Amino acid sequence: MPSRRWKIAAGRFEAPEASPSTISHLQSSIMMTFEDLESWQRARALVRKIYELTRLDELCRDFGIRGQLQRAAVSIMSNIAEGFERMHLPEKLQFYNVARGSTAEV
Repeated sequence: MPSRRWKIAAGRFEAPEASPSTISHLQSSIMMTFEDLESWQRARALVRKIYELTRLDELCRDFGIRGQLQRAAVSIMSNIAEGFERMHLPEKLQFYNVARGSTAEV
């Protein structure tokens, strides 16, 4: 008897008994990468804004605060991405908590 489990190979679903329309519908309704997460997209927009603001004269001259703000903003985005890729819930939560801490820093 064939397996009724979905298999993910090379970023797409494979199912021996599923119709192409079913597979297409599932692919469009399931997040495939961390870039699909709204939180990661918002973190990316924050990084862009932080870099834009740190180019202003007031912050541009203060290398310490400028670098710290930039690193913290990038950390948010990076930890969301890394947490998304983890398979075990405690690991996911750890990375998401670090991202949350970085938001407080910014």
